[in-house]
Amino acid sequence: MQQKHSAVLDSLVPMYTTDIKDLDLPHTKDGFTYTLREIILDVRHPLGSDSADRLYFSCDKAVNGRNLPASSSILTAYTD
Repeated sequence: MQQKHSAVLDSLVPMYTTDIKDLDLPHTKDGFTYTLREIILDVRHPLGSDSADRLYFSCDKAVNGRNLPASSSILTAYTD
């Protein structure tokens, strides 16, 4: 079990950006309400496909951190 968990963690890579200001601000279009977090987590891999594979495993906002610019967003993607 630990080897499987380790393999999953090894297959993830964090990507950092300071361009995203708010992940959870609701936006309404055509009667539907979305957040940027929902859209990011729904991006499929490969892009534009109907595959069930998601490009991003998680996304979160870091207010501050060691060796991390303030208000960074961290998108965790699969390496494969």
